[in-house]
Amino acid sequence: MAAGVRPLLLPLLTGRVDSPVVPVLEQLSIDAWNRYNRFSLAAALVFFATEVLRVATGLSTTYWQLGLIAPVVAAFIGKLVIDKRLKTRLQELGDEAVTSEQQQAGHRRVELLSMFILILSVVLLVLPV
Repeated sequence: MAAGVRPLLLPLLTGRVDSPVVPVLEQLSIDAWNRYNRFSLAAALVFFATEVLRVATGLSTTYWQLGLIAPVVAAFIGKLVIDKRLKTRLQELGDEAVTSEQQQAGHRRVELLSMFILILSVVLLVLPV
């Protein structure tokens, strides 16, 4: 979503905030990310629980998967916290929040966390169990 939708909307979000559509687009972007992040966090927690069970029952003696999935879970929690701040700022400030430096910085942090999650997820998929 970040690679496909947000760059297309970025000129609207960073330009003049004359249109009532701009805050709506910002709200939709935040809500869509929030829903995705909650679902992904649940999936990461299931994966983490599965790995804990595998180690606890002796099916696996490697702890590196636990060491990689734990930061992924933490990053998803961080993304949800940032999304909450973005949504609160948008509700409090309205149009002014869309172009604010704090809002843009929040989006950049979420994007960095997304890249971090992607890299760790690819490592988890590629490396053998």
